[in-house]
Amino acid sequence: MAASPTGTPDFAFLESVEELAQWHPSSASPLHIANTPLLPRTPTKAPDSSSARKPGTGSGPAGSAPADAASSAPIPLPPISPLVVCHDFKGGYLPHEAVQGVESSEMVYTCEYLQFMDTFIYFSHKRVVIPPASWTNVMHKNGVAVLGTFLVEGGDGRGTSELMKMFDPDSETTNAAFFANQLVEIAKTYGFDGWLLNFESRFPREIFDCFVLMSWIDYLRDEMHRVVPGSQVIWYDSLTVSNVIHYQNGLTPSNQPFFEASDSIFTNYWWNPDRLRETSVNAARLHRKKGVLSGIDVFGRGTYGGGGFHVGRALEAIQHYGLAAVIFGPGWTYECHDIRDFWKNDRKFWIGEEDTHHEASKPIASYVELLSTGSSDFFYTNFSRGFGKRFWIRGELKSSKPWVNLGMQSVLPTFSGKKGGQRMDTLNLELDEEHAFSGGWSLGISERIADSVNNISVCPLYKLALSIRKTTYMRVQYLLRTKLGHESHSEVGIYIDIEQKNDPGTPFRKHLPLPDSTRDRWCELSVTSLLDRLQVKANFQNSEIVQLGVYCKHSAEHMRLDANLPSSGATQTPFLHLGEIVISGNPPSPYAITSLSQNIVAGGRTRLSWKINPDALETDTPREQPFSGVTGPFAYFVVSLQGEWQGVAFATEFALPSANKQAEPGLGYTVDGVYWDGSVVSSVC
Repeated sequence: MAASPTGTPDFAFLESVEELAQWHPSSASPLHIANTPLLPRTPTKAPDSSSARKPGTGSGPAGSAPADAASSAPIPLPPISPLVVCHDFKGGYLPHEAVQGVESSEMVYTCEYLQFMDTFIYFSHKRVVIPPASWTNVMHKNGVAVLGTFLVEGGDGRGTSELMKMFDPDSETTNAAFFANQLVEIAKTYGFDGWLLNFESRFPREIFDCFVLMSWIDYLRDEMHRVVPGSQVIWYDSLTVSNVIHYQNGLTPSNQPFFEASDSIFTNYWWNPDRLRETSVNAARLHRKKGVLSGIDVFGRGTYGGGGFHVGRALEAIQHYGLAAVIFGPGWTYECHDIRDFWKNDRKFWIGEEDTHHEASKPIASYVELLSTGSSDFFYTNFSRGFGKRFWIRGELKSSKPWVNLGMQSVLPTFSGKKGGQRMDTLNLELDEEHAFSGGWSLGISERIADSVNNISVCPLYKLALSIRKTTYMRVQYLLRTKLGHESHSEVGIYIDIEQKNDPGTPFRKHLPLPDSTRDRWCELSVTSLLDRLQVKANFQNSEIVQLGVYCKHSAEHMRLDANLPSSGATQTPFLHLGEIVISGNPPSPYAITSLSQNIVAGGRTRLSWKINPDALETDTPREQPFSGVTGPFAYFVVSLQGEWQGVAFATEFALPSANKQAEPGLGYTVDGVYWDGSVVSSVC
């Protein structure tokens, strides 16, 4: 029998090289496996002038500009790319990160500004850090790659002895390639995208061979690329070619061989502009400047600029030299402040306050690229934040219990409503947990100011790069509130900006009015052929949706609202709630959920399981929506007992609460399968 990971009932991780050697795919619990495939973002063709970012200029950090910088006009620099986030939060593997979530009203740390992020590293002080499936699921649906960590550390000499077991040339049972293969198989099995290699212990002197280590990294990288397309192997700047732990804080001859064997290097945080300049020169010789991820410790601890809300100072220096960046410990906005102010502080950290001109340092969004969301074929959101006070399914309240489930976080609006510190929208948007169609949140829209020329208010929501095909359909779930006295909308709807792929930067706008005959309850706008509805006729094969937002037209007698109305919308009641938006190709084929049963697994826990019929994983049909190797056409399942909501599953089984483990099959358990496009099918017992 294969050995189980150390882990816990809620998480999988390995504590030692021995456990890594014993691990087998059959030991992986289905509850620990991420089911959401990485939704590939469409590469950006050019910087987007309507995004929240405002790239820095060529003046660079103080004291680091070229000699003739003072006499030349500032030149806008391209945004930093890629941006990696390394999540090291309270030791990791916390209860609210469990894939089935927890029942809790406590505010927890979530990562909501994924539109600026390329890669997410989950870090903890285990030997083999396997990202919780909840994090992988939310990152993947937002187009963010997820890496685990292979960490060798131990001042007591344990790390050195562990390396001996891995690289001992005289071992009769294992070799270094075997351990690399195990890491590859773990990433494949649990559904994530690669590894951060952090060697914080030196090798035993008698076995250290720099070439052998380089070859091992190179082999791991190549096998990861072969088995998990698009995967990454990142080397951390600690161990040097001299077999000593000596942080270089950049790219130097002491770590360059390991950089060359990997996809990129994550440098330590104690660099200064001079070290960045040297690093830039060294990386340019290899034509790999974007492969150098310059580390920034948000907690400070010697990082350039001091970290915290001043990370922009470090990002400005990194941008000046054309390198990439890693933000380490963004949970600082939660850990080091009153958690009641977490949302406000996190927003300030990522995109700034309402007027960035008064900020001592610019936020992250000022230096990095605003990335598109969705893929070239599919977009879906229900505005969920991964927690809530209640839980709804298709507008029906299923539970009034507070809940946390990070994997339920959806694709949140990508636009901040600002450009260079000035608001660019004329409607307020705010996530609202008092009304929801699916999950626990909706997006409330309220008035701010009407355009004096066109008599129209707008609010961009999402940056997209979504191809329009003959099969492309759109569905919007919305709730229009009863009109208030000061409101005089003549039309409310969704706008879509379209441009030709061969002519980027010149989009044209189409409007889709939302029927307003029914108010104060959820309604659906369903467009079976978006191509026909938008009347995109000329060369539609080369057309794509690049932006989606909300508009509001006003009647002629509508008076302009006060431009000084508080931008938070605190004095305004939303006139519109958006509950769900989907744009996709053909709807999914019909499937049934059958064969509900209970069984007791290792540890004595009882699990409810079910089957998908027909077997989706055995069906080879063309697909225009995401498809999971774990749950097929379903994004998740909602489990209920006698009509009472029990929780959400991202596998075809669900760990029952201990109080219910004696329940017999057929006593009222139901499972609702939620497709990737939000449509629902109920189980057949």
